[in-house]
Amino acid sequence: MKKYIVALADYLYDLRRFWRHSAFGKDPARRAKHLQPRLMIAAHGIEKGLSFREFEPRRGVAKLRNALSLIRKHRAMGLPADDPALVMALDAIHHYRQRHAEAGVDIDDLLSDAEHLHRNDVDCVEQSVRLVDPEAFTRAEREIVLAGMRERRSIREFGEGPIDPAVVEAAVTDALSTPSVCNRQGFRAHYSLDRATIDAALRQQNGNSGFGDRVPGLMIVTCSLSIFTASSERNQGFVDGGLFSMSLMLTLHHHGLGNCPLNWSASFRQDQNLRAAVSIPEDEVIIMMIAFGPMPEKPLAAGSRRYDLAHFLTRLERRGTGKQ
Repeated sequence: MKKYIVALADYLYDLRRFWRHSAFGKDPARRAKHLQPRLMIAAHGIEKGLSFREFEPRRGVAKLRNALSLIRKHRAMGLPADDPALVMALDAIHHYRQRHAEAGVDIDDLLSDAEHLHRNDVDCVEQSVRLVDPEAFTRAEREIVLAGMRERRSIREFGEGPIDPAVVEAAVTDALSTPSVCNRQGFRAHYSLDRATIDAALRQQNGNSGFGDRVPGLMIVTCSLSIFTASSERNQGFVDGGLFSMSLMLTLHHHGLGNCPLNWSASFRQDQNLRAAVSIPEDEVIIMMIAFGPMPEKPLAAGSRRYDLAHFLTRLERRGTGKQ
């Protein structure tokens, strides 16, 4: 019975955090952080409709109208004109109008709120649909990328010397191309190079014994709950944050910083203790920690033998039609 009570306490802790900080059930006109993800969703829906090879006139009308409504709310709240969510929406609408004009299709009835389409105060660069070059990587470059993924190892012993914060910033910048649900970009990275701060955080983590006291840099990856608008998205933060974490480990490695992922399979008490020890915003769910530092001269790593392919890959088969 005690185990059930412990599990229930952890689940209720997560539920309260999601209910308190997500955009689920919240009026988007009241807070910017709840309006912006909805605007991103609407804009991304327009973008996706424009990315199909065959152009379908008046596709995504509901998303277009929703975007226009959210733009009105955005401006009524006095939010910045260079807010990426607003710029993304305006670019998408601009491209939507342009594609219809090129096709000779009149959509003036859809864009009667034309005053909401002007943004003379920021650069109007159309980025709603981008051409992807299938030859962007040469064969040699693709092999380098694959080799980097295959050869990355968790480093627990680090080299000497200071870590340049500019290198950390470069690694995070390179990881920002990580995909996220509807491009809402809720992942965050909090880092420290301070010994006392790192120790305070690692005291709450279960997997750093034997090397935690020598970790020169620590990153805590989180995801903002404010970008999620439905209860069905309650676990999406772990998906987006997990993708971002893998990107970070690869880009840190690229910039010469060995790294080791540290799990955050924590009880609600541990979560509370970590938040009391370091500055993690209350509206962000903690995904994992990443220890990092300079590569040593001759790094060693656990072999981490893998199962064979059949352990991971199976053919998907249909069981029925599913609920209609």
